[in-house]
Amino acid sequence: MRKFFYILLLLFVSALAQAQMNCTFTHYSQENGLSENSVMDMVQDHDGMIWFATWDGINRFNGYDFKVYKARKENDMRWSSNRVDHLQVDKYGDVWCITYDGKAFRFDKRMEAFTEVAANGAEKDLVITSILPLDNGTVWLLTDKNGGIRVVPDRKTGTLASKVYLSTASKEKGTAIKTVFLDKKNREWLLTKDGLLCIEGNNGKQTPFFVNTHPESGRPNQSFFSAAFVNGHVYFTSNKGRVWKYSLKDETFEVFSHFIIERLQLIIFSVEPRQSSSYRMYPQIALLILADSKLWSITRFFFNRNLFHLEHLRRRIKMTDRTNLVYFEPDLIMTVDIY
Repeated sequence: MRKFFYILLLLFVSALAQAQMNCTFTHYSQENGLSENSVMDMVQDHDGMIWFATWDGINRFNGYDFKVYKARKENDMRWSSNRVDHLQVDKYGDVWCITYDGKAFRFDKRMEAFTEVAANGAEKDLVITSILPLDNGTVWLLTDKNGGIRVVPDRKTGTLASKVYLSTASKEKGTAIKTVFLDKKNREWLLTKDGLLCIEGNNGKQTPFFVNTHPESGRPNQSFFSAAFVNGHVYFTSNKGRVWKYSLKDETFEVFSHFIIERLQLIIFSVEPRQSSSYRMYPQIALLILADSKLWSITRFFFNRNLFHLEHLRRRIKMTDRTNLVYFEPDLIMTVDIY
C-alpha cells in the first residue's frame, strides 16, 4: 500500500513539474550595450522592438543589440535632459516619451530621431507628467494640475496637430485631468477634478457635465477618476462613492450606485467569462471591477439579465497583465447576492 502511495506521489510531482512554465532569465546591463543600468520604463512597439527609458537616454533592443538615442554635442537631439522617465506606444506603433524635465517627444521612424511635441506656443512651458494614447490614434499629454494637450497625428504627412484643454496655457482655469476615456461613438471624455468634458471626435464639439459653476458658494467639486464600458453604458466613478451610468443610446446620466468608499477607481472590465474558483460564473456575463484610490478595497459587479451579483473583496492588487487578468493577495472576502 505504501509503495502504491509513493508511486502516486511521484506521478503527481512529475505532472506538476511538466505543467510548470520553463523560463530563462537573461540579465542585460551596460556591459551588453545598455546606456544606463537605471531603467525607468519599457514598452514594445508594433515591430517587436523593445524600448527602455533610462537615466541616460532611450535604448531600442532588437533581441540582439541595443541602439541608444540621447542628446550629444555631435547630433541634433534637442533634449534638455537625457533622463527619460516614461514611454508609451500609440495606435500606429510610434513611441512617445517624457523626459525628466516634463518635455514630451515622439520618435519619427523616417528621421530615426525623437522630435519634441508642442515645442511652440504657450503650451511649450507645460510640464507633462503622463502620456495617454487612445484607440482612435489621438494622444493626450497630461499635466499634474494644469490640463492637457490633445495631439492628433497625420498619418500621411507625419505632422502633429495639437490643442490645449483646461489649462492656463489656453487661458482657462487650470484643472487636473485624471484620465481620458474613448467611448464607442468616438467621443473623448476628460475625467477631471471638476466634472467631465466630452469632446466629439468628428467635429471637436465640447460638452461639460457636473462642472461646479458656482465655486464661491462653497459647494465642493465633483471629481472623476476612471471609466469603463459595459453593456451599452459607460460607468464613471467619482468622489463621495458615486458611480454614474451614462447611456450611449439615450445620452443620459443616472446614479448607478453609491458606496461608502470615498474615491472609486475602475480597475478592469471584461465581457468574456473566465474560469475562477473565487467567484461563480454565469453565461454571457459582464464583469466590472471597482476599487478605492489606493487599490485596497475591490468590488466586482456581475451583470446577467435581471441578476445582480455583488462580491466585495478587500485585497491588495499586485499587477494587471495585458490579458485583463488581475493578480492580488486576498485579505477578507464577503459575498452578497441581490436578486
